[in-house]
Amino acid sequence: MTIIMDDPTTYLVRDANDVCIMLASSVEEAMFQAKQYGCSIQVNMAGGIGIRCVVSIADALAMSGLPVNTPWCMAHDVMTDREAWLVLRARFGPPVTVDKALRVETKGIAWRPGQFRRGMV
Repeated sequence: MTIIMDDPTTYLVRDANDVCIMLASSVEEAMFQAKQYGCSIQVNMAGGIGIRCVVSIADALAMSGLPVNTPWCMAHDVMTDREAWLVLRARFGPPVTVDKALRVETKGIAWRPGQFRRGMV
């Protein structure tokens, strides 16, 4: 289980070996979106693992080698390539939310205020 995160203090855990697809207007936008979950360094990693960014129909067609149950999501920006969306939708089904596609889990005290130790807030 390879866990590669931008912030070593993060409480989100994501296995970089889990492939997911993110449709975005640019790689920079996909990295910005992934950074919200602490894993922007996993965008377009070597070896075909991590978060695969799709910005065009050519990128979408290149994803056809992935299993049909590969989760995919859309970055929260204005999409310009409707054809890429249609290709991904036809192959992988409807998009899921970013956190479900990234398969992040909360551990420790993240998003759980009742778990904060005294003096941390």
